[in-house]
Amino acid sequence: MKFKDISRLSADKFFNKIPKNPVIVTNLFTHPWLSASRGLQDDFDLLIRDEYTANLIVPIEIQQPGVALSTDQRFEVPFGLFYKLFIQNEQKDKKGYLAQYDLLSNSPYLSNLLPVIPHLRDLYAKSSSWLGPEGTLTPLHRDAISDSNILLQLVGQKRVNIIDPMYSNLLDLHPSNSPLRNFSKQSAEYPKEGDFIVHTAILEPEENLSV
Repeated sequence: MKFKDISRLSADKFFNKIPKNPVIVTNLFTHPWLSASRGLQDDFDLLIRDEYTANLIVPIEIQQPGVALSTDQRFEVPFGLFYKLFIQNEQKDKKGYLAQYDLLSNSPYLSNLLPVIPHLRDLYAKSSSWLGPEGTLTPLHRDAISDSNILLQLVGQKRVNIIDPMYSNLLDLHPSNSPLRNFSKQSAEYPKEGDFIVHTAILEPEENLSV
């Protein structure tokens, strides 16, 4: 389902009008985000053009095919090193990706390139960035934020599978006292057992997913 012409709505009408089920939102990007998205599509190395940003220490996760996420697969490295190892050099057996890190707030360069979108300014919401090479599979997980979320797609495609929270007992999550408590102990893309409904969407650049 696509919800169009969002640029014509006020922020209040925007959130009142969006349905409660997952929906793709178009026309949410303002001019700076449109320019940045198209600029990054032409030259993705813009991300590490700034020395301060390239030297930021960021958390990454290393994905191994058929292996569930563990704390041993989490590391902290300079953003520029992560970028060179896993974004510029995509031909690796292991996939490294950045997730659940507020890259924009920690980089004046990137926050200037991608200022807060007017419709989202008054939310005071937690922001986090995701960046990974083609073919990266994010582990099966429960979102740590219980309120509504908006995923903004800048570059590339991302397929998103959303399982209704009523089936959360099928995720086989780590114990509540574990640092991986929001992640499944399984390595599969979907729960291995049980009947459940999955909403699937493929996000294109400049599209957004409201959950």
